[in-house]
Amino acid sequence: MSILKRVVKAMRRKWPAVTILLRGDGHFSTPEVHQWCASQEPVIYYVLGQSGNAVLQREASGLLEPARSLYHYKQVRAWRKHVQAAQQRQKSKAKTGAGRSEKLLQSRATEAMKAKLYTTFAYQAASWTSPQRILCKAEVSEEGENLRFVVTNLETPRNAWIYETIYCGRGQMEN
Repeated sequence: MSILKRVVKAMRRKWPAVTILLRGDGHFSTPEVHQWCASQEPVIYYVLGQSGNAVLQREASGLLEPARSLYHYKQVRAWRKHVQAAQQRQKSKAKTGAGRSEKLLQSRATEAMKAKLYTTFAYQAASWTSPQRILCKAEVSEEGENLRFVVTNLETPRNAWIYETIYCGRGQMEN
């Protein structure tokens, strides 16, 4: 927390009106960080990983069934497209994929098959002084089901954008 305060102080000295967005993994998601960011003028926005627990998983469980259905729909649709393409190749007897790796095509197909749905809700852990906005991603893929949570004070309704671009973008910054 002390490092965060020093960095923000230095930034505010140089750029007093700059908008600051803090993004980080779950170990940054503490009541002290939430409160401190909200108390700053201008406010510091945050998108932080949040560990799942029984309450969060129960709150998000209603999102899993639609994600399963979407995944099943994508599987059926992809299978139909595959069958149609195979029939077309057989008719034309043309070779496909010249210069393209079958693994690359499979990787793209697997990523496209994933079903991702998002929701948001208010949650207050016992150690928090006020409810926080939790954003949940429910993902179903060939690897199984995956619920992920982030806590944020951003008010935009674009949940997928917050998760995929802002939160997951932190991993790209590390590479």
